[in-house]
Amino acid sequence: MIFRHSLAIAGFLTLGISAAWSNEGPSPAFDGARTEGAYWGIASDGNSALAVGPGGAHARKSGQDAWTPTKLPGKPLLLAIARLNARTFVAVGGTGFTSGKGVILRSVDGGKTFQPTANQAAPLYEVKFLSAETGFAVGVDGLLVKSTDAGQSWQRIETGGKTKLWALHFFSGNEGLIGGGETPWQNDQRSSGSILRTEDGGKSWQSVYEGSKRISDFSFLSSKTGYAAGVGGQLLKTTDGGRSWSEAGQTPLKAIVNALAFVSESCGLIVGAGGTAYITNDGGKSWDHAIQVTEGSFLEDLSIDPNDSDAFWVAGGDGSLGQLHLGKACDS
Repeated sequence: MIFRHSLAIAGFLTLGISAAWSNEGPSPAFDGARTEGAYWGIASDGNSALAVGPGGAHARKSGQDAWTPTKLPGKPLLLAIARLNARTFVAVGGTGFTSGKGVILRSVDGGKTFQPTANQAAPLYEVKFLSAETGFAVGVDGLLVKSTDAGQSWQRIETGGKTKLWALHFFSGNEGLIGGGETPWQNDQRSSGSILRTEDGGKSWQSVYEGSKRISDFSFLSSKTGYAAGVGGQLLKTTDGGRSWSEAGQTPLKAIVNALAFVSESCGLIVGAGGTAYITNDGGKSWDHAIQVTEGSFLEDLSIDPNDSDAFWVAGGDGSLGQLHLGKACDS
């Protein structure tokens, strides 16, 4: 079933429109489909996209072709995916969500097939690569692992804690951030949030933020300026490479922001609880533009289109997959 952005004109509801046009140009829109399965991670090289999710859910889209959903062998719980190059992707997850072993799968044929690497000590929630060779993944019990051979092998880096890690951003092989915390519905009503920073590859860590709500994601514009968000919908900003953080505003996603992406200090996009994505064009003070992707379900992940800075791939918990187009939302 195809879901498109809809526009009400003169009292009529018009469906199947991927972008609504005004005198100023195209409005924000979702162009995609609801597919079989649930998807929590998505990655793209601009021409093709891959999505993964629970139960080994795996969907692939190439060019203008429709999404092709399948199930990977063993039906692992997959939570995130990263693109290394046109043919290499790494997906991570676990045998369980909060307990069990961590799972890392690697594809070298553009996502058509995946092969497992060695299991990790705990489930993994996020994976990001600095280059085609160097990447990091984080998860349960403070787990942080690093690869320097394109995801073929992984080495653990001690973080000094046991909190769940949901977010990471590394500026180089030595300098980076990890973020996370506990969520009430997963851990006996306890709630916490934290961000740690290293300048020596994880040999030591400095606490740069402590709060009461979990950090879910980072988005950096440069080595200095970046944003963070998570449970409670609060938006944080740094202008010194994550050494300090300040409140930048409250988002409409008061339950949780799962993913965020800023393209400038004023223009950003968030997804999370509910089926609507929100856009700010004033650095998070207000979120006046909304794109409804689906009804009710969580939107789980964002991936910028390398070929179009106004387009983001999005994955939804109800199987919704496609692109969010900012249109002229950030031009006003």
